[in-house]
Parts: sequence; C-alpha cells; structure tokens
Amino acid sequence: MRARHGILLCALALLTIGVVMVNSAGMRIMPASAEAPIADTRGLSIAAILGGRDGIFAGLALAAFAAAGFLPRGRVARLRAPRPAIAGRVLLAGVL
Repeated sequence: MRARHGILLCALALLTIGVVMVNSAGMRIMPASAEAPIADTRGLSIAAILGGRDGIFAGLALAAFAAAGFLPRGRVARLRAPRPAIAGRVLLAGVL
C-alpha cells in the first residue's frame, strides 16, 4: 500500500463521517407514547440517506475525487508551477 492509498482511505473515512454527521443532525424524531411506541414503521434506510440532498453531494464529491485521481501527475505539476509573468499580469489587472 502506497502513501496515496492511505490518504485516499483517510479522505474517504472523513467524507463518510461527515455524511453521517450531517444526516444525523437533520433527522427528526417523532414522539412516541405508550399507546403507539413506534411512531414511524418505515425506519431509516440506506436509500433514504443516499437519496437525500447530502447524499447526492457526497456522491458528487466522490466522483470529483475519483476524477482527480486519474489526472496525470506530470501535467498537474506543470500547471501548478509558478509563472511570474502571468501572476504579475493578473495582479496588475486586479489593481486596475
């Protein structure tokens, strides 16, 4: 296992924890009484969690993460290389 696989697993674990936290914060608990101890018989399903707004955003985040994993590292490194001429023009345009 390489270092990038460890980073991938950590990021995936953090995303999973985030989805669980957001979904549990938005859950509504129905009051129960002695006559009706279970207010809702449907329960919470995986489809309800993943089909909601937060689950869709988590899926989009995973898709972006996977797409970024397939980018060629050499090309990304060249894009991240500092280019003083371009940076100077951008700063000058921002000032004006």
